[in-house]
Amino acid sequence: MTYNVKDHLPAWLYKDVNGKAVAMAIQAGMRKLNEIVETSKKLITDVSTAPEWRLDELAWELDCPYDLAANVETKRKWIQLAYKTNRYLGTKAAMEEWLQAYDDTLYVEVVSSYPYAYTIKSTAYESTEDWPESLQAWVAKVASYTAGARDSLELEYTVPADTIGG
Repeated sequence: MTYNVKDHLPAWLYKDVNGKAVAMAIQAGMRKLNEIVETSKKLITDVSTAPEWRLDELAWELDCPYDLAANVETKRKWIQLAYKTNRYLGTKAAMEEWLQAYDDTLYVEVVSSYPYAYTIKSTAYESTEDWPESLQAWVAKVASYTAGARDSLELEYTVPADTIGG
């Protein structure tokens, strides 16, 4: 963004040598300020370049499934998914993308199409009873986050209540 001081100061001031010097100093300061504002705006809004602390804040703002201990690139993927998911909550694709962002062996089967009923399975485990508690907790978070209002989800296991935090 460019800043032209002539648009904001009277013409007579710009014609004076001292006035012009002040105007040029103001213009240089405003250009620097605009650069800082643009950099700050990008820092806050661009997920691909945001620092880790901003990703953590975005996860809180979006109220999406998130693990503070994950690496930064995984966090970026989750935030991008959260933006995308908000557009198509309640679909198999929304659930599957979130699940596979955590563990690519997870997949979703549609049991019935209206109202939607889902079963979540893993190619790495024969039964959901074999799933580690951390995986069960993640699936429960994703299911509650991505499901639509009329959806039902078959969870073939029980999750301890203290592992389902937000």
